[in-house]
Amino acid sequence: MSNHAANRAPTSANAAALVGGVAASRLRVYDERARDGLAGGSPHMHLACAEAYVVLEGAGSVELLSLREGYQRLELRPGDAVQFDPGVVHRLVNDGGLEILVLMQNAGLPENGDAVFTFPTEILESVEAYRQCAAIDSLDGAIARRDRAVTGLDVLKTGFAGSPEEGRRLLAAFQRRAAELVRASASGWLEIVEAGPGAAVLETRERVEGILAGTPVDLGDAHAVRIGRAAERLGMCGRLNPFAIEGTRLPDLLDALD
Repeated sequence: MSNHAANRAPTSANAAALVGGVAASRLRVYDERARDGLAGGSPHMHLACAEAYVVLEGAGSVELLSLREGYQRLELRPGDAVQFDPGVVHRLVNDGGLEILVLMQNAGLPENGDAVFTFPTEILESVEAYRQCAAIDSLDGAIARRDRAVTGLDVLKTGFAGSPEEGRRLLAAFQRRAAELVRASASGWLEIVEAGPGAAVLETRERVEGILAGTPVDLGDAHAVRIGRAAERLGMCGRLNPFAIEGTRLPDLLDALD
């Protein structure tokens, strides 16, 4: 029975992964207004990762679209928390000073294509067009990207406003296009999962099996590490500071569809 969990050196593949392979960031939600008059982030959907928000400061809401529950808008105040599964379209709305702790399942997957913006259909049907619209190098670019995603979200919301059946039809079509869009890039996802949450599950199983067998894993090398916040960067929903174990380097944001 090895004690590889305590002795593994952090790598660029898991530098952002905290307990259980989860990624965490402090997010200051964009306060620039979109074409519909609402300030906030870019609507998008994750294909393989669940996500949770814990509200730290300010006020706002999150818009949600799912096949099961249709359109929802939940108010967010300090102390509130919300969690949603893969397949739920979500958009943060900032009513003033909204700051959130973001907890993301499977650290590394969103940067490698798990997250898909709700761009209009003509963009989603072309990998090259999607890549061009998703790439940013400035705040103006991030806001323009957000506004394109809001345009696509409006189509989905209008569908649900007309009838639940039409909304589900449009959302299901978006989900299919999103999966097809990232299918080629998903070839590396299993490696990320196995190096993060998969490894955490195996390590925990080793420890529990050792206790049950009367040969517990040696805890002599157990230690604590400090977690720091990386430099602020522009994200999908705002200005974010990812948390990372000190002494590691967060991987650069990858072009998800390369």
